[in-house]
Amino acid sequence: MRLRTQGVLGIGAMAAVAVVLLFAVVFPHLQRSFSGIERADVRRNVERVGNALATELSTLETVSHAWASWDDTVGFVLGREPQHVDENLFPETFTSLHIDFTAFFDSSGRLIHAQGFDLVEGSPAAVPEAELAGADSVVVRDRATDDTSSRAGVLAFSDELALVAVHPILSSLHEPPACGTLVIGRTLTASEVERLASQVRLPILFRSLNDPRDDPDAVAALIRGDPRTLEPAVVPLSEETVAGFTVLRDILGAPLVVLGVELPRDAYRTGLAASRYLTAALLSAVAVLGGGFLYFLDARVLSRTARLSRNVARIAHAQDSSARVAAEGKDELGGLAANINGMLSSIEESRGALERSERRYHSLFESSRDPIYITTEDGRSVDANSALVGLSGYAKDELMAMTAGELHARPQDREAFRAAIAEKRFVTSYPRLSGKRTVRSFGAR
Repeated sequence: MRLRTQGVLGIGAMAAVAVVLLFAVVFPHLQRSFSGIERADVRRNVERVGNALATELSTLETVSHAWASWDDTVGFVLGREPQHVDENLFPETFTSLHIDFTAFFDSSGRLIHAQGFDLVEGSPAAVPEAELAGADSVVVRDRATDDTSSRAGVLAFSDELALVAVHPILSSLHEPPACGTLVIGRTLTASEVERLASQVRLPILFRSLNDPRDDPDAVAALIRGDPRTLEPAVVPLSEETVAGFTVLRDILGAPLVVLGVELPRDAYRTGLAASRYLTAALLSAVAVLGGGFLYFLDARVLSRTARLSRNVARIAHAQDSSARVAAEGKDELGGLAANINGMLSSIEESRGALERSERRYHSLFESSRDPIYITTEDGRSVDANSALVGLSGYAKDELMAMTAGELHARPQDREAFRAAIAEKRFVTSYPRLSGKRTVRSFGAR
């Protein structure tokens, strides 16, 4: 496999590993992080809605305290000041206090007076029987003589909810015993819910405890748990919307409705967008860096290696040890080229020395007055000098076609000759008889 191909495959493998790590490690971590941010944000917003309701209830409780801890109110429920309501509960009173009903009960829990008001129309209105029944249900009967506690919370009136405050009717000095109970409230009409939503700048939802749009398991956990420690539940509804909700309990502490908000999944979408941008950035970085590395590798290594390989192949094919390769740069490839040139120089010198030696040997071989011939161990002729040609009477090509056994006076002596050479490594004066003259054989191994 070519180096360039290996480089491309290596960059591709690194890019694949980076993508696998990105999707297997980085993306899940980012999604968990942004999901955590989303959950925390939704819970904060649910708590904001709960705090807004708590503020409204605290305001109602303050109003009930001001009206219930008043000597005139005590006189009214005891029948001494029947004009108290007419002189103080004007339409403006309901509007300024932002309440839409009041109910006065004596110490036995009997309803003395109830008065309603339509905050939207700005006019008096009858108090519905459902509201009267709800107010009656929160009146404390058989109150201890020293009990001056008040409370505020949510009540369900038929199919409506209301914020109510319940306060014992006491003297202006807020001293027991209680002469009765004052209940004031504000119905959570659609317009009132919209007003609260505009305050917190969030959409507020009230749903029944068994509404199928809520997670039943989460609702059940909120109902069973301690409302002081449980965090609101967070449920993604889609890729665009997430819901957060908690269980709102009534003034007596019983689970009443689900209070929730639905919000756009800005943090989640931001996380997805960031993940996509990160993917694109990393892949672009891998592509740019990989391309740059391949360009550098090709320009500084692969191309020079290919040229060096071609030059070496050309020299090897021509068998020209005098040729040289181009030594580019002072790096490892430049050093390799210099070493190749040094090796070529050594080969050239060795070849020259060998050629000179061969020339000297051939000159001695041909000019010798002694007949000399060379054979292989199995008897094939390799060379013969002129003296042997003249002495034997054979032409040189005839001698080259003959075997050593054919030059022996007795062909069977060939094996004895070979055995002698094998034993002593050098023999002399072996008679040989060609077809024309007898010669002496000198052998060595």
